[in-house]
Amino acid sequence: MSGNMKINNYYDFDDEDYYYHYNRSISPLLVRRIIGPLIRRLEEYDDLRNKLLYEEWSLRDIVTITGHLATPFDLNTAYRRNSVSLSDQSNLKSAVRDIDFNLHLDIRLDDNRMPLYYLCRVRRDYWGEYSLIAEDLYMSPGYPVTDERFMKMMCSGHDSYFLRMSHFRPKIEKMLKLDDSHDADKIDAFIYDIGRHVFQAAWHEDQRLAVMTARHLELTTFMHAIELLYLCLSGELCELREVIDETSIRFFEEVYEQPGIKSFLKMLGGLEGGMLNNLPLKAGDLYKKLSVSFSKFLSTEVSWGARSLSVPLWKLLCGNFSRFDIIGGSLKRSDQVVEARDRLERDAQIIIRTMLNEVSENNTTAKDGKEGR
Repeated sequence: MSGNMKINNYYDFDDEDYYYHYNRSISPLLVRRIIGPLIRRLEEYDDLRNKLLYEEWSLRDIVTITGHLATPFDLNTAYRRNSVSLSDQSNLKSAVRDIDFNLHLDIRLDDNRMPLYYLCRVRRDYWGEYSLIAEDLYMSPGYPVTDERFMKMMCSGHDSYFLRMSHFRPKIEKMLKLDDSHDADKIDAFIYDIGRHVFQAAWHEDQRLAVMTARHLELTTFMHAIELLYLCLSGELCELREVIDETSIRFFEEVYEQPGIKSFLKMLGGLEGGMLNNLPLKAGDLYKKLSVSFSKFLSTEVSWGARSLSVPLWKLLCGNFSRFDIIGGSLKRSDQVVEARDRLERDAQIIIRTMLNEVSENNTTAKDGKEGR
């Protein structure tokens, strides 16, 4: 079927609203209109669930929420008028995929064995390790998000990591001076480009322990160093040099403040191919130094518990990985952690400066070579 060939329209919209594409992807604006009945049903369910969790409830309330999960509602797709229910998860997910190939519905159970829902739009990246989440359409209160950079969702029968760019969307809209109700495709395109060319390399799920530690113990410079070194180590620097522009650089100032990557991208355009090849080697050496500094930080002995026992920091962090937000406040007030944190931040700042000086020197060499010719 060709890219713009119309098919039978089962939506309550005008014929020109719907076009079938090779990957069954339609405009974000139309997706929001079509998926509306599902979002309203999810909102109603979560209102009932919150009542059971946080208010007084009766047996009638349990019957009500059970009936709400099982009651069918219409969710029209391109092929047919679908009758779906929240309790029939297989049919519901199939209907969502029929609406748009790039829609994804993930369902998890909370501690009370009640379903939690996350509905989003995904941009597939067939060249990178992760596909990108471009927009959050609905997320149940309490849906598990341990790392806002990544979402682990069920895909093709197994858990897969998706790079979550959707939380940048409101700020990107403001930076680009666009209206998401009319310019959603342009915002999607920017999200895809910055995600594919920068964050695919700068972020990785293997960083989770370091990133969680950095966020809860306020290790901002350390976090910046990790991202910069990963970008230099894993990024397609030749391709990145060609696609980066002033808007992309502004992103790392106005949307996601990252001075290291911002400075790196500003200098990247002046580097020649041979010099680009040297950067991963330098980044690899600096990453080893950063890893040693982080290991020393994790080995810090902390007075902990009612008896003020001396416990290494790594044991507290690994043993409370799912409770970082609870222990983080206490650890930040520890004199031992404050002193170790300051040392790690100084080491990270030196590493960032060294990496940028390497880029700057190569940039100067490239300019001198051109002037000499």
